[in-house]
Amino acid sequence: MASDAGLDSSNIPPGYAIVNDYDFDRFARQLRDEIKKFTRKNIAVLIADTEFTFSNGKFGSLDLAVGSAGIDPIAREFGERDLYERPKFGGLDIIVDEICAGAALLMRQAGEGIPVVLVKGLKYRRSNGGIRDILISKYRKKARKVILLSVLKNIVLRMLRII
Repeated sequence: MASDAGLDSSNIPPGYAIVNDYDFDRFARQLRDEIKKFTRKNIAVLIADTEFTFSNGKFGSLDLAVGSAGIDPIAREFGERDLYERPKFGGLDIIVDEICAGAALLMRQAGEGIPVVLVKGLKYRRSNGGIRDILISKYRKKARKVILLSVLKNIVLRMLRII
């Protein structure tokens, strides 16, 4: 859900905004190619954005991946054995969001001016795909309306209980 009507103007010079429908996967691939050209390192690149979320009865902001290159967005560990040799249910973790959320702890949200976090030692599956590969784009318009109405309804109900 784009809580800002699809426009982002935070940490951008006055008079400018970024449209959230921009192809951030393509931008991540371009960054990755340039980094590889200069460093000869085959790395993954993630583009993060802060979004308002409402999940598990909590609401607030969270940094999520809006673009990726060189990494499979989802860790597919469904059915793997846990510590007690039982099959793991769940395990379709959107690891690109988890990485972005962790990086946000270092970048912060305001005037710190930390645009990049380098994550070392993380094991991940390489991929030529991106975030758009895991979006439910066929239902995007309808889903946005349903989600937005649901979030607004829940916020209003919570506010009425607080007052």
